[in-house]
Amino acid sequence: MAQSKFKLKLNPEAAAQLGLVWYKGEALEVEEYIRRVAPDLKFRGSLSVLKGLPINSLPSDLQVRGDLDLSYCDELQTLPKGLVVGGDLELQCCSSLKSLPEDLVVKGSLFLFGCTSLETIPSSIKIGKNLEYQGCHFKTFPKVIIGGNLLIEDSQSLSTLASGIEAKNLFLGQNTQLVSIPPDLKIKNNIGITYCESFKSLPKGLRVKGSLDLEGCTSLETLPEGLMVQGDLELGECISLKSLPSGLEVGGDIVLRGCTSLSKELPMDLVVGGKVYPLNLYNT
Repeated sequence: MAQSKFKLKLNPEAAAQLGLVWYKGEALEVEEYIRRVAPDLKFRGSLSVLKGLPINSLPSDLQVRGDLDLSYCDELQTLPKGLVVGGDLELQCCSSLKSLPEDLVVKGSLFLFGCTSLETIPSSIKIGKNLEYQGCHFKTFPKVIIGGNLLIEDSQSLSTLASGIEAKNLFLGQNTQLVSIPPDLKIKNNIGITYCESFKSLPKGLRVKGSLDLEGCTSLETLPEGLMVQGDLELGECISLKSLPSGLEVGGDIVLRGCTSLSKELPMDLVVGGKVYPLNLYNT
């Protein structure tokens, strides 16, 4: 009797303050709410009904064949072991999330935006498509194997990447403490390192199968000798770059817009398949 009186006093706002979910006129524990929505805990499609709810954990037997959106669940601390997401897993602004399970499988893409309590991710996780990481606090990004693209942006803490990272394309943008990348990255196509103000060096003998974009790397003074880029080489606004290296080979264009410290003398052995922009850079 006392329990029913308690329920009558609750409303959606009061339920939320207690960490409960308001569902069809009742305040439910999160696990009970999920069981009401899908009694067998197997979602054939996507699961977005948890977005923004005051949950701190999920049932251990949860299965999602489509997308799983847990964005703005700012009390969520862990994900269950054995979690398999058939589509994308979105974790945006999950500020209390401290870890991901080592056996996590995401067959689509994994989005980690603003998960400020998450200090690393296990190297053993499996991601079928892209991993997008923004505004988190990793100091070292671990070795991961990504079926699609790896995008790391807007980190004020990230200073190093682990050796052996594998991805289709690598994009690093506005990571203010990043100084260099390891020599044994396994990137199939393009590498972009843009507006990373502390970035100073590329590994010797680097071979890029696609394009290399270094725009806005204002601390970059030199490129390694023998650098080979099959696509375009973008060096716009690299204001500290003093010269192009010996043995440089670029299959596409070279963009040197805003390279105000660059010597006007081209290496004698420079090979360019396209053009050098701006076209009048070396005119006297």
